[in-house]
Amino acid sequence: MLAKIIESTNNETKRRHLVKLCEIRWVDKHTSIIVFKQVFFGVIVGLDYLVESGDSETSGLARSYGKALTDIDLVIPLIVVNRVFCITKPSGVNRGGTELIYDDNQVNELYNEFTKFIELNEIDNCLSRTASRRYESVKDYFIDVYRTFITTTIEELGRRFNVHQKLAMSIANLIPLYFVNTDFSNVSSLFQHYKDDLQTDNPNIHKVEFDTWKYHVRQMKENERPSIIVETLKIMQPVKSFFPNIYILIQIYALIPVSVAGAERSFSVLKLIKTKLRNRTGGERLSDLAVINIHKNIAEELNIENVIDEFAKSSRKKILAMEFNFLF
Repeated sequence: MLAKIIESTNNETKRRHLVKLCEIRWVDKHTSIIVFKQVFFGVIVGLDYLVESGDSETSGLARSYGKALTDIDLVIPLIVVNRVFCITKPSGVNRGGTELIYDDNQVNELYNEFTKFIELNEIDNCLSRTASRRYESVKDYFIDVYRTFITTTIEELGRRFNVHQKLAMSIANLIPLYFVNTDFSNVSSLFQHYKDDLQTDNPNIHKVEFDTWKYHVRQMKENERPSIIVETLKIMQPVKSFFPNIYILIQIYALIPVSVAGAERSFSVLKLIKTKLRNRTGGERLSDLAVINIHKNIAEELNIENVIDEFAKSSRKKILAMEFNFLF
């Protein structure tokens, strides 16, 4: 029902369903919030339909959810969090976040986005009874939430990353998807810090190599520019002799120890997959099932007919047929 509503009310997005909020991965958390904001109107329409056509329990729940979603106490954080996560997703939250706090133009631009959003979704632009005791206007409330969230985010990430980690994380600016908007001044400290690992410590050579790499990246189609470190290393392999120092920096970035809980997801997934009925599952099949479970978003987009065709072409069907005959 939600997919049909989104298709009929929003032609600007290809999304037809919500993305589950992942508590342990920043990237997935950001994606879920972006998608929720994109299909917000479709969700409201769907809830209104359930209020009218659902049974008493469904109707009551839908009415409660609809009321919560159309309250500016939810909409303001939605707009703010979406904007801040756009900064934390690639890198450099401290620099970008600090600039956002003191840039009135950024605040006004985001507030205008908020007003357009509530007008589009027919949400009342008024303070709740509790908020009206502390703030004179909706804009004051918005700015307070905005600055508080950015400040808290900067402080929390500041505790998590030391100076060297922050410097190392800026190597992400050399990844093609983000590199086109990067200046040499943003990464010059990298070449200086890791000079003992590079082929040369000459800043002039570093600058020339940087400019050549940027030219090379701009020749790629935008949808073909890698966004992850593994894919970047793959495309650099044939041309690494032309960018030896940048290639070394990318390798260093790939070797940085994992600092998020995402690497532990496989252990949680195994508890769900390796049940009593699957206790004798082989290693290869267990690994495949874990990958499918972890990356559900990719698995859901697979064409089942193509998978069946590939399976039919393989010789494994003979083994399965033999096992089937043996059982009966």
